[in-house]
Amino acid sequence: NLRRVTLEDLSGSFSNELRKADHPYVLPIREDNRTMLEQHLFSGSYKGVTDLVTKFCWPVPAQWATRWCALGGISPNQVTSMSLGLVILAGILFSYGYFVSGLALGWVMTFLDTVDGKLARVTVTSTKLGNIFDHGIDLIHPPLWYLAWGVGLLSFSPLLLGVTLATTCWVMVIGYILGRIVEGIFQWWLGGFVIFCWKPFDSYFRLITARRNPSMIFLTGSMFIGRPDLGLEAVAIWTVLSTLILLGRLAMAIMEKNMKGPLTSWLAEIDPVNGRDSLAVRLFTNPPATIK
Repeated sequence: NLRRVTLEDLSGSFSNELRKADHPYVLPIREDNRTMLEQHLFSGSYKGVTDLVTKFCWPVPAQWATRWCALGGISPNQVTSMSLGLVILAGILFSYGYFVSGLALGWVMTFLDTVDGKLARVTVTSTKLGNIFDHGIDLIHPPLWYLAWGVGLLSFSPLLLGVTLATTCWVMVIGYILGRIVEGIFQWWLGGFVIFCWKPFDSYFRLITARRNPSMIFLTGSMFIGRPDLGLEAVAIWTVLSTLILLGRLAMAIMEKNMKGPLTSWLAEIDPVNGRDSLAVRLFTNPPATIK
């Protein structure tokens, strides 16, 4: 016997994995609405709370690339393997001072890093091993890139820090690791969801927090002024500030849990359909699924 369910039964719309809230929907599958269905399927596979590059720059080209890969029989793990190759090549180029070439490969890698997860979801080929492969690369390579950038510098004359290159590199690595530890403590021991989904402030902060893509913006910008050393300094400063903000949010979360009980994500408390007068709801959730 099949159990009958309604949309109300399925209305728990918050997804910690995708870091967003989506309203459940049922749409007819017809040839005349195939393009619209593809759009809904891809949008549903895209993370809601993420960095500003992934959020605003990659969605359209990533959808094209995902469709091309799906039609061409290219698997998500193959895309991830290409990403790994680019991680290694970009790091080597950085370490030898070929920053422009390294950045070009690095940005392609960040794009492929967006594509592989979407491809796995829309083709229903996501695996535990694939997730470990993808997230392992994401977790490890950013500080290695920063260190390689430091190795490739011909000179280092910071404007604000007033410390050596070695100290700057240590600050970045320790700050990055500490920030990741804070995120892990919140998710596994406090909230049960990622810290960036706790309050709207945290979701906005995720757009610019010191992860790879925002840091790549600093590094890229420094090349336009011919001072790659200042790009590394900017990454170090923003890493420290981001980690301090995360530590502050962790302390607030501990206090709130002790005073009020279990923490909940703001995305679990909103209606993604009827609450679209809020900028945060519009920015971090998808509009209602409709067909014309």
